Amino acid sequence: MKRLKRLAIVLASLMAIVVSVVPASAQSDDLETSMDEGLAAFQAEYGESHAATGHNRLAPDDKHQIGNPKQPVHIIRVGLRYSYTPTGSKSEFYSFNHPKVQLTGTAGTFDIIDSATGATLVTANAGAVYTVSHDGTNFVVADAASNVVAAVAGPVRFTSSDPNNAFKVPSIYRTNVITWVGTVTPEYWGDMEIARGRSTPAGTVNLVNIVELETYLRGNVVNESPAYFHKEALKSQAIVARGYAIANVGRFVVQGYPFDIDDSPGSQVYRGKTSEHVNGNAAVAETTGLVVLYDAKIISAYYSSSMAGFTEDVEWSFSSLGYPNEARAWLKGRYDGPAGTEPNLTTEDGLRAFWANEQPQVYDSKAISANSRNRWQYTYTAAALVPKLNAAAGKVVISGSATSIGTVQKVEIIQRSPTGRAVVIRVTGSNAVWEFRGWDYVRRAIPHPTLGTLNNPVFYDHIYNEDGTLASITVIGGGWGHNVGMSQYGAHGRGKSGQTFDQILAFYYKDTVIGSYPIDIDRDPSVSPRVWRQRFISPNGKGTLEIRPDLAAGLMEGMHIEVNGSKTIRITKDDLAQPVFRLDVSQYMLTGENVVDFKILGNDGAATVLLSVN
Repeated sequence: MKRLKRLAIVLASLMAIVVSVVPASAQSDDLETSMDEGLAAFQAEYGESHAATGHNRLAPDDKHQIGNPKQPVHIIRVGLRYSYTPTGSKSEFYSFNHPKVQLTGTAGTFDIIDSATGATLVTANAGAVYTVSHDGTNFVVADAASNVVAAVAGPVRFTSSDPNNAFKVPSIYRTNVITWVGTVTPEYWGDMEIARGRSTPAGTVNLVNIVELETYLRGNVVNESPAYFHKEALKSQAIVARGYAIANVGRFVVQGYPFDIDDSPGSQVYRGKTSEHVNGNAAVAETTGLVVLYDAKIISAYYSSSMAGFTEDVEWSFSSLGYPNEARAWLKGRYDGPAGTEPNLTTEDGLRAFWANEQPQVYDSKAISANSRNRWQYTYTAAALVPKLNAAAGKVVISGSATSIGTVQKVEIIQRSPTGRAVVIRVTGSNAVWEFRGWDYVRRAIPHPTLGTLNNPVFYDHIYNEDGTLASITVIGGGWGHNVGMSQYGAHGRGKSGQTFDQILAFYYKDTVIGSYPIDIDRDPSVSPRVWRQRFISPNGKGTLEIRPDLAAGLMEGMHIEVNGSKTIRITKDDLAQPVFRLDVSQYMLTGENVVDFKILGNDGAATVLLSVN
């Protein structure tokens, strides 16, 4: 762990190296276009990140309670996926399971350790490649000449005391996120562990990057938002990504794997040191420790590329009929433009005026954020529709054939969301009548011919031949993504318009606050004293302490809270007898990084603690 803690000290100097490679403020239009197109192509292939579409949602049989942590989260275990199919074809995030792992260091020396015994198996120089596999009984470590140097119970850990070292993984590849052109052999800060869990198939291993949370985020932010986005948009991205990572610690452990989250869209995309950019690094550093909170809990902070000027209630985006039990107070549909320019979406004319025309006033418009997908329309001939519809997933057969629509006659919107987007469409053909229900099936039923999947449309305009048969259909809509929570292009546009990250997040996540991540703490009588430490940024030197005692767990004797090592706030038993205790502690706070220690007195009680900074 000492190695991991020292990383933060040296990264400030390393950022200067990154600047020299990728200038922060000299992005050309061509590079911005490349980033946009690359990210679009990646998401078209792999889909939205779990953080973007299913934050805190788990499989029905997963009993792990995702939410506020019970300890400060300083280190996170990230599963790195294997990049090749069984036939050898490339697929960046193909599988959790590796037939073998190749690793080497990049600076100084590194140690290979048997974690079961703590014994050092090898001390090697940077550049020396070692391979680790599993023979059914032991982890087998071999050198570059395929000589077996150890066979141990494991797991096997690669670690280095050199602060400049990052581990390189030649056995996988990752997209070059800086240019979105080509691939690279990825490198990762922190330690690497080759391990197995109860769900790991025989003859395979899992590769785990054990890394500090804030360092992890540097390898994540510009994989989810382009590096050229406004700094306040990138700060917003860093904050929601941090909340996802913290809330999902242990998510895959309960599924039988030796890591918390993974590096693919199955969690949120992470490509390590290789994908760091000075803009993303700054966004992480300037928001250290902060998350978005509602009712003292880390929220499901959904985000996606572009909501085209109007976000959606969460219960409508992922269902076909609107599910009230999916509603969340902070995920409400909102007009994403200046006050006084709101559209009327209650009439057909109002819907067409808004969705069929450019809206330069909205924050994710082409005019403000250079978002080329803010508005779109495309046309298919009736004949060209047939193979698209026949191949589309999710069809519900109302009548006729289940495999062939025949000659397409019309496409109708049966149900709209509150913003006018189609959530159920019916396709009538000579052979069948089919319905597509729900955001994802609707938007994929008739995809854009070159851009692929965009958003669920608002209109299907029909052109008919003189004999009354269908000639073509023009699909009209806007945006790209699931429409819930933060529009990434909207955040970029809001930043360019002068808004700060707290203003951006307050808009997209209604009635939330930003603060240090909440910790559900309790008193362990076997350990005394026990202290929970938080490090976080206060952008304005303001802070409100919030304690929510769990009165069912017994009444605490009190709590001592030390702020920045200079002031101890003594919370009494009477203070903790109320459902929520709040105290303005701005007089003790610093603009920038703050350190707060929480200590419970006595042997009883539990509470949720945090500091909000806005």
